[in-house]
Amino acid sequence: MAWFASILIAIALIAGQPPAGAAATEPPAASEPFTTAEQLLDAVAASDAKIDTLHTTIRYETVQDLLDDKQVRKGTAVLHISPDRKLKQFRVSFTQFISSRGLEEQSRDYIFDGRYLVERLNDEKQFIKREVVRPGQEMDPMAIDGPLPLPIGQSRESILKRFTAELLEPESDETSRLKGCYRLRLTARNADDDLEMVDLWYDSQTLLPGRALITERSGDTVQVDLANTKGNQAEVDPAEFSTATPPLEDGWRIDIRLLEDEPAR
Repeated sequence: MAWFASILIAIALIAGQPPAGAAATEPPAASEPFTTAEQLLDAVAASDAKIDTLHTTIRYETVQDLLDDKQVRKGTAVLHISPDRKLKQFRVSFTQFISSRGLEEQSRDYIFDGRYLVERLNDEKQFIKREVVRPGQEMDPMAIDGPLPLPIGQSRESILKRFTAELLEPESDETSRLKGCYRLRLTARNADDDLEMVDLWYDSQTLLPGRALITERSGDTVQVDLANTKGNQAEVDPAEFSTATPPLEDGWRIDIRLLEDEPAR
């Protein structure tokens, strides 16, 4: 899976309510452990429906199986969801890049404002702006095949349409920061699906996501780890989600790609 497309898959399965009319299992009380995947999915959707903002640190790891290549990026992410739940915006800012060459300081931002998806390579002064939603339409950037791989805002019904769901034993590794977290495994129903499996870890108290591990049929994997996650605890500045084009006179290379105007102009 291409880096740019896969960066959004992991923020996508967590913050939505079950659609009207969808049958839902009654989740247990907060003090009781979940016993089925459906109970966990319903509880996560109900919890995420209350999230307006999310701030977190992020570690994003990609492994290309055939090339035996591993790359890691570290930074921060902020998510904003409008009160009507129709608009979701995010900004991911990476500051460190780790590869076979070692650790590098590298600044790049990925920004979605509801219509455009921007990739800013700040060190190279390269600006790539893609129109991904047509005017008047809506898109959930957190969908599992959207631009940022983390489960936020998906209903149980939409998930189970594409995947079977299995509730695994809670994380038991004593050395893991995810010890005690709920673990959910999603397996693609369609053998032609590029994604084979998605494993998700949720905090047992807050039900906020801690990790998403995406396995493709090619053997490639994407792992997204979130830490120090805070929901609804800080205001967001609308400027954080600005996709305005920087001035050419400052030395930026500009690449704008519109849906009606492929390829780039």
